[in-house]
Amino acid sequence: MLNLEFGLIVTPTDNELRRGDPESQENWVLPDFPLLDYEALWFADSFVMPTTGESAVNTHVRDIVNAIVRQAQPSNIGLGILPPLAKNIRSGVEQLLSQPQQRQVTDKPAAIALAAQVSPESAQIAGIHDYGLLSVGATTPAGFGALPSHWEIYARKAKENGRKAQRDKWALVAPMHLAETREQAMHQVLTGIDQYGPLYAEMGITPSLLSKEALIETLIENHFAVVGTPDDAIEQINRLLAQTGGFGKLLLPANHWANARDTLQSYALFSRTVIAHFKSTGPSSQ
Repeated sequence: MLNLEFGLIVTPTDNELRRGDPESQENWVLPDFPLLDYEALWFADSFVMPTTGESAVNTHVRDIVNAIVRQAQPSNIGLGILPPLAKNIRSGVEQLLSQPQQRQVTDKPAAIALAAQVSPESAQIAGIHDYGLLSVGATTPAGFGALPSHWEIYARKAKENGRKAQRDKWALVAPMHLAETREQAMHQVLTGIDQYGPLYAEMGITPSLLSKEALIETLIENHFAVVGTPDDAIEQINRLLAQTGGFGKLLLPANHWANARDTLQSYALFSRTVIAHFKSTGPSSQ
């Protein structure tokens, strides 16, 4: 049985996790994060400049990453990257995330995973080169449907290259916002639920043609997002476990759906209920 880990995945535009000038790493804070039971803190590939090798690491972003990691002190950190960066980015990213004098958090090596939505490309490259797999589109209808084939490709390519694929290197991203009631959660996300316009368009949803209330209902109905209670979150995670046969990490995207207070309260509620549930019962996976 897998020991399911939980974490957040952060991008440089996640304003709920910073204060003041976004160009100053001193203003990047996670005020309540050390109190929560999250084990993983991941960063999106937009933390990396689109060049090659060590020069690919944005030195300004290095300072931001270090500031966040020092504050949050997760037991493991990682970076999700796109396939075009895979061949050249490993050395630069490992230097960014793995040097003890920069991290000062844990001796574990930083995880690097290829971001996958529907195309099999990331699963193929990750399996060949021993990267992890980061299913960023796991809850979109097409991405959810592709999960079993992605694992099959990933495992087959690993075997062809003399390795056994490890499910604990597979991370899934699942958007969620929790409150004590679904009505509260839906009200809290009205301010920012339409921020993922391009992604919604890929699912055939046009936010401009829907009221925000109708958009929220649509995202819930097609299982893209959990906007509701801890029970809704547990149901979604079990749905993902059943579809995949098991994975290692469940990452919540730090988003702009609600204000900072409600977002942090959602993280805290997830920690003391959903994470506690799976730590006490274990994931119902193979």
